[in-house]
Amino acid sequence: MQFRAKTTKTPVTLDITPMVDVVFLLLLFFMVTTTFASINDIKLNLPQAKTGDALSSDSERIVVTLDRSGNLTVQGHSVSLENLGENLLKAAGGDLQQVIFIEADEAASHGRVVAILDASRQQGFSRLAIAAQAGFEKK
Repeated sequence: MQFRAKTTKTPVTLDITPMVDVVFLLLLFFMVTTTFASINDIKLNLPQAKTGDALSSDSERIVVTLDRSGNLTVQGHSVSLENLGENLLKAAGGDLQQVIFIEADEAASHGRVVAILDASRQQGFSRLAIAAQAGFEKK
């Protein structure tokens, strides 16, 4: 008696749908949980001062940057001098006790620095600080 071998070939398939789902979930997880570092691309040459107090790093502060060209940023976002007060209030979330920390280039216009101070005071901020490098005498 001669038996025939069954030759039913079932196609072998690889279902990658679950793997794609897992990859998309991982991508979504890393996109949501990643924090992006705030990098200040503005190059400043701060003036030097031999006196002054260091501002504690844990204090709440709003950083206003003025470069030598007169460009203003608040917390890294470009603003105009006319809208500076509104942007300071928005950045402070209405908390007028936060420190307005002014980082102005040494070659920046004195008038612009005064305008920043004035706009801050007009909005009700009373805690103002100006950034400077610690200056040491050359020997």
